[in-house]
Amino acid sequence: MTDDAVLQVRDDMSAFWHSKAAVWHKAEYFTFTSKENYEAFCVAKDLIQDSGEALLAHRKTGFSASASLAYIEFWGVLQAIFIQQGAIKEMWKLFDLKPKELPVPPAWEDVRVLRNLAAGHPVAEKHSGNGLRRSVTSRTQKSYSEIKLTVFSESDERHQVVNLGAKIDCYDAAAALIMAQIFDKLRQQIQGYET
Repeated sequence: MTDDAVLQVRDDMSAFWHSKAAVWHKAEYFTFTSKENYEAFCVAKDLIQDSGEALLAHRKTGFSASASLAYIEFWGVLQAIFIQQGAIKEMWKLFDLKPKELPVPPAWEDVRVLRNLAAGHPVAEKHSGNGLRRSVTSRTQKSYSEIKLTVFSESDERHQVVNLGAKIDCYDAAAALIMAQIFDKLRQQIQGYET
């Protein structure tokens, strides 16, 4: 289980931020270009932590044996990743990284597509280039290594087994690299106020 790389970068970023309180407390908008940007940083930083810790805690305990609870947990895990992605994306924009739009790694997009299909729009999800899709998750026991999903599209019906743990691990590694770039920009921003 390696789904804590994003949390590690976030924790390092937070420790750095708090270690530089003497610098940012003296700066207008705490070194950000506006009050709104400072608030966006704080909210995004906290949401990355909250979602990451929730994902890590659930990963340690696993899915409930109750099919009903496991559904909520599965949808919740996917939504927590979606929230985390939104917070990382906001930080990317906030620090004005190049390119302007966050370059989305395949592992990031993979888990996002799964979320949209299984939890975001399961009744009718419009997937670019593939037309309308519908999905349902099996009532069988869920685990991070095996979640059964049936996907209906205009052309076929597909049964698949999703290794959610592997998808999350790949996403986490890719997102941590993005977070590392954001952290570098935060360091540069603070250093600009130290001189």
